[in-house]
Amino acid sequence: MLNCNSEYPFPVLRPDTVDYKNSVFKAEITVKHDKEGYVFSSDIDASNDEIRELVERGEAQVGIYIQCNSTWLRKIQPVNLGENKFLLSTAEVHNRVEFCPVITANQKIDDFKSQDFIEEFNGIKFSLQPGDPLAIGETKYFDAKYKDDIIRKGDPIISVTTTPDITDMCFNFENSTIIVYVP
Repeated sequence: MLNCNSEYPFPVLRPDTVDYKNSVFKAEITVKHDKEGYVFSSDIDASNDEIRELVERGEAQVGIYIQCNSTWLRKIQPVNLGENKFLLSTAEVHNRVEFCPVITANQKIDDFKSQDFIEEFNGIKFSLQPGDPLAIGETKYFDAKYKDDIIRKGDPIISVTTTPDITDMCFNFENSTIIVYVP
């Protein structure tokens, strides 16, 4: 999972001024359960001009990284700066679902620089690869219920019954369930 507290070898825009003097990455994301799934509502803003230009030119993409370990879902849902809504199906997630707003490079970006870098990075140009984060927000989570929860809806495959006239346990494999006869 992406983490806004991780250190990167290049400046990353965050909710607080860490690698930039004044620029911040603000994202408000809410998730509400709906009969069709989980509705994500977001309002995302990057106050750095250079990153906004990269997004406008299509060299960087705003998205919400979604991860669910129990279903192995890992994806970045593309969104735009500003307000967005999208639906995540209940069939895709189960139990804990973590999500984090990000801006990532869409392509190789040579000579990335900003007038707002902190002194440590000031005057340095960075080469970014596709998928490198330019901005990371705070990670949040919610607990999801799976649409087709097999464990709750599943029928048992073993049936146990008693038979007074037998002395040893025996099995019947002829039916759709395994029948275990006990004395």
